[in-house]
Amino acid sequence: MNTLISEFNALGIKGLEVRELNLLNGFFVNLEYPLFNGQHVKFLEDNNVYFGNQIEIPGSDRRYGLVG
Repeated sequence: MNTLISEFNALGIKGLEVRELNLLNGFFVNLEYPLFNGQHVKFLEDNNVYFGNQIEIPGSDRRYGLVG
């Protein structure tokens, strides 16, 4: 898990500082994404468990959502 945290932090995204990750069910984080051809796809597996977290963006009401 420490390797994944280091990889997230190495992305160099302003305001993104990951300190911990939680276990998340795939069905909770496996969102559908629209493609240019109109098709909708999921990139993860609903039955798997992933590490992830929501990180608050300083000075904003938005958050980064991370899953690995």
